Amino acid sequence: YLLDKLLGEAWLTSVPIVARAQFEWSEQRVGLFLCVVSGLVLPASHVCSIAFATVATHERERTIIAVMMCTVLLGGGLLLCVARPFASAASYVAGAVIFFVSTNLLEAA
Repeated sequence: YLLDKLLGEAWLTSVPIVARAQFEWSEQRVGLFLCVVSGLVLPASHVCSIAFATVATHERERTIIAVMMCTVLLGGGLLLCVARPFASAASYVAGAVIFFVSTNLLEAA
């Protein structure tokens, strides 16, 4: 739980810095991006709670948590590829959505 909160807070704090430095996003675009990503958590949580209830009858809870940890690592990996040769706003946005939603779903699992 502590690591989950720490990762989420580190990501939220770094978005304005990285997005403005790497992709030259305006403050308004960064704010809109954070708003949209945060808005995805509730629908994703609803869909995943239904999926968790279905899968939980067949799989152990730790299997579900392991899958969620893998999605967090995938999102984190995409976020870390912001070095100039690999930098693209699309990969950053995809990584951010996967990372942020997965960390919140991991907390709910």
